[in-house]
Amino acid sequence: MPKEYPIINIFTSQLPKELAVRMYNEFQDRMKTVMWQVQNVERYKFLNDHIKLVEDILALSIFHRRVVASLDGALTFFRTVTQMSGATGISIGKYEFTAEEKNKLLSLTISYRQLLKKFLITQDMFEFQDTREFMRILLRLKQLWENAETNE
Repeated sequence: MPKEYPIINIFTSQLPKELAVRMYNEFQDRMKTVMWQVQNVERYKFLNDHIKLVEDILALSIFHRRVVASLDGALTFFRTVTQMSGATGISIGKYEFTAEEKNKLLSLTISYRQLLKKFLITQDMFEFQDTREFMRILLRLKQLWENAETNE
């Protein structure tokens, strides 16, 4: 993959190629739209000084929706299956998803959410369908950070 946007490369470096390519392509497409908005829409021009931050948040949102949401789904599935059946694990072919692995995933997702909280990033900031919604989320995030700075 090209190194035009290194943050997305970091997020996708250890993922299966098919998933990494989809994430990278989504990132590129959305960044083109973001850049057009920043250059042509007055209320987003302030982001011109923060393009690296925009890239980081966009890459994180794509990672969240494509990877973290799947981990959350696996945890929910494990909990549902084990509670309803009394099983201690789930066999998928030769793979055994055990309570120990579930606990590692849970620990990972908890740490991830604590990191988001530290930077005032909420999960709902990743729930957008189109790039215009993402841009509005950036405006809201800017307001949150400004309010946090004035309250310190």
